[in-house]
Amino acid sequence: MKYRITDQVTGKTLVISGDSPPTEQEAEELFQQSGIREATPSAQPRGQSSFGQLLGMPQTTSAQPQMTPQQKQAWLSKQVPLVPEMKIDPLTQMAGKTQQFLGESQTLPLIYSLLGRTIGGPVLGTGGGAAVGERLKQMAAKGGVESIVPTGKETKQMATTGAVYGGTDLLFKMLPYLNPFKTTGAIRDIGAANKTVVGDNLVSYINKAISNAPEPFKSELTEIAKKQAESWAGKTIAIKDLLNTKELANTIGRMAGGREGRTTAATFMNMVADAIRNELKTTAPIVSKADALFSLLFGTAKQAKRLLPWIVGGSIARGGLDILSQ
Repeated sequence: MKYRITDQVTGKTLVISGDSPPTEQEAEELFQQSGIREATPSAQPRGQSSFGQLLGMPQTTSAQPQMTPQQKQAWLSKQVPLVPEMKIDPLTQMAGKTQQFLGESQTLPLIYSLLGRTIGGPVLGTGGGAAVGERLKQMAAKGGVESIVPTGKETKQMATTGAVYGGTDLLFKMLPYLNPFKTTGAIRDIGAANKTVVGDNLVSYINKAISNAPEPFKSELTEIAKKQAESWAGKTIAIKDLLNTKELANTIGRMAGGREGRTTAATFMNMVADAIRNELKTTAPIVSKADALFSLLFGTAKQAKRLLPWIVGGSIARGGLDILSQ
């Protein structure tokens, strides 16, 4: 009678003849004699796990060399993955990219700085809102709310972000006051407060200047001076009124006869300005120094405007040369 026996280790099958099925020991001997197995294994080959048997990995015994890590990695790379590949839906992908963007950009600190400014006011509100936004940015970067309480490093970053946004807000708030022309004007106004000049001194200074003027302007200037003397002679005049040069120029222009007397009016206005500056040196030295600073600022601005095209053109040319030389 023929019997079919299968080696449980190698999976190979033998067909034998006999009166009865072979015992387990006889089957082991038959497997060895047929060359199916080189040695009789124990209950489980040494160095081989049950997980390795499940995957069909080569067995190792005391007589066989162990697989190197490189060989094992190469063998595993050829096997079918046990876990199927997960597919992420588009909405989940979009949410992940949004979270990554919020964790890397300044969007959250900027938004919350604006909210903080609206709620708490400029500077402090802006800085506090930016710090809150920085904390939310840190959470987004971690992928979730692992801890409500920030670490020391995160707290330092929150304080830095709040200081930067609050300081920037303060800078923009102070920009109008940092304008040198406005600052100088404010100083002049402070120096002119409650200060006056003697009108007769102005009239005397102007008459002296007219006496040295050439004809035909001399007679025309004398007529304007007589009319202006009616407003100044025997009076004390507030310096703040004299600083309103636009109104004073319009008055002198009307006395000079409008458009036809523009040259005469301009000449007389220069004499008035010289007279006022002469009085300010003694009665209001702060105003006098502020006016001198105004002259310097206007001259500097004029020169800078004239040189600006040269500066821009030179910078562009230098940049072009640097690019061509690379």
